[in-house]
Amino acid sequence: MTQSTIALLRTRLRRMRLGALLAFGMTLALAGCASITVSGSGAAGTNTPGTETSATQGTLSGDVVAGPTCPVERAEDPCPPKAVPNREVDILGAKNAVVATATTDSKGHFSVALAPGAYTVTVPIKQGLIGMRQENDVKANVTAGQVTTVKVTLDTGIR
Repeated sequence: MTQSTIALLRTRLRRMRLGALLAFGMTLALAGCASITVSGSGAAGTNTPGTETSATQGTLSGDVVAGPTCPVERAEDPCPPKAVPNREVDILGAKNAVVATATTDSKGHFSVALAPGAYTVTVPIKQGLIGMRQENDVKANVTAGQVTTVKVTLDTGIR
């Protein structure tokens, strides 16, 4: 088998797995037992946490926090940033195009499998949600077979 045939078979297998996952999720959702969100594009190599990552992909994992969350902070009474749950995280590739989207869990954590390369992690600011702006650009270099960890900090505007 040629490399291109193997790559094609892997792509088809990924699509079949995704189809089976969606069918199972739809069955559970229709039964009122669960909901499943699938985001990102298969071409970008995204997958859901807990599934296998191929040797040709790496994992970008991170936390989204917001601070300050207290109007007054003292050395003896610190007010650390708080986790930001259920928040969209965009992964930008070349030319700042969105190649994957993740959603933080209840502890502000996200994880996505990506092809090796340089990425920028952003959290879109939306009215009514915590965070007035992202404190700084978060860059990540993903390596095949490795986990790259980042932290995104949102400014709440409390001073």
